[in-house]
Amino acid sequence: MASSVRLLILGVVLLGVIATAVLAFNSMVSNTRPEILPPASVPPLVDLCELPLRHNADGTLAPLFCSGGAINKEAWRYIARDNPEVMRLGRDPTQDGLVTAVKNDLRDRESGWGECSAAVLAAAYYGWSLHIGPVEGLPIDCPIVR
Repeated sequence: MASSVRLLILGVVLLGVIATAVLAFNSMVSNTRPEILPPASVPPLVDLCELPLRHNADGTLAPLFCSGGAINKEAWRYIARDNPEVMRLGRDPTQDGLVTAVKNDLRDRESGWGECSAAVLAAAYYGWSLHIGPVEGLPIDCPIVR
């Protein structure tokens, strides 16, 4: 009888240890998942950072990026408030799809520099190497324009 009680106590202790280990592992795994910035549905291919956002007199925002090319989450969130189509294209857009998204955003709500910022951030976030020709309303010196 005493050995049954000892085995029961040992089993309860062992279950407690296992449960604690599982909880600790799950917590560690969930804390290492990359953050997904809406309206994106996948994590970024670059690092994220957070710096205060500055609104410049010419209508641009800064900084879009931090050192090492990390995306400034404040810039992404500010621009994403309008849910630009270009920021929802995902990792493998076609060139035509990118042009269409830029035109739709410019038609619907984005300023030229706002759309340029959205496209540049999206290109870094998703890892695009695409460039587009000039689009009416998009500044010609926008880095996404070749």
